[in-house]
Amino acid sequence: MDTLSKNAGHDFLVYIQHKGMEVMTETELRKYLAENPDLAVIPKDLPRGSFSIHITFEDTLTQEERAEHPGLPNMKSSLAGGTLPPKVFFKRLLFNQFKDLYVLSPRKSRVSVIVDEDEEGKEEKA
Repeated sequence: MDTLSKNAGHDFLVYIQHKGMEVMTETELRKYLAENPDLAVIPKDLPRGSFSIHITFEDTLTQEERAEHPGLPNMKSSLAGGTLPPKVFFKRLLFNQFKDLYVLSPRKSRVSVIVDEDEEGKEEKA
């Protein structure tokens, strides 16, 4: 939750996995996270002047998960993409707001599921 502290009082551009991208106030975002405690908040840098955004599998992982599984072959595979809302684009360009996209992803990472399934397959073959 301290990830949100640096932009306290501002609106947030949020990508909710399987739901899409939206702009939320800090109050709305904190309420959504309180109602869904199984979600992790992962910031993704928004390049200034870019009108589109691409969300990859890697963007749904915490720094610790990325470090634990550096060799996964599909880390850069695309999960979602789209254009930024005009309000976000212009505020980013003119006022340097919306520096980050906040990706809300389940804490129980899919990485652990993939690794567990892979380990089970090795055990069955042995």
